[in-house]
Amino acid sequence: MRVDELVGVNFQWERPVDGFCWTDAEGPRKRKIRRLVPSGNSRDVQWEPIQPLKSPQILREFAELDPTEEAIQKFANSYGLLTEGFWSLEVWKHEIELIRAVLGIWDCVAEGDLRALKKWLSRDGS
Repeated sequence: MRVDELVGVNFQWERPVDGFCWTDAEGPRKRKIRRLVPSGNSRDVQWEPIQPLKSPQILREFAELDPTEEAIQKFANSYGLLTEGFWSLEVWKHEIELIRAVLGIWDCVAEGDLRALKKWLSRDGS
């Protein structure tokens, strides 16, 4: 059963038809940041609705992403930005690691693997 069927929610958001591209922007303290923006002229962007909860493996796919611009862009072109506003490349990398850890802990609990769970929960990860 898909998540949307389980909770009875018709959840959707949008992604640009022509996908995203990376651009440099000014972040806090005038630091240069990389972020995804819709491809093409911002005035002419066409958006299409997507329903990410109909993809039961979306979190696994996200957690397994290589934290590279290319892999993140490909994911965003399929599923959108996963949030309102724009994430910097560094935020994408942080969120991938966070979801990877959450799913790693979840898997250990589901499998009853206490040894692996202790590794996930230890401060140094060893």
